[in-house]
Amino acid sequence: MLRQEADKVKQQEFKHTEQLLKIKAEGYKEPVLKAMVLESTERIYQHLGISDMKVVNIAGGGAGS
Repeated sequence: MLRQEADKVKQQEFKHTEQLLKIKAEGYKEPVLKAMVLESTERIYQHLGISDMKVVNIAGGGAGS
């Protein structure tokens, strides 16, 4: 009886995780992911006590590109 309940809970957890991953796959497009990376980087810099952070394009995408 307890085994059946535990299996039921695991199935519900799996279904919830599956739905969450579908939502993330649909919503986390490139601009959102880039924003998340910048926010994470900013939090890391704040934690390290770095007061100034600038974003620099090092990929060579200058004004003429």
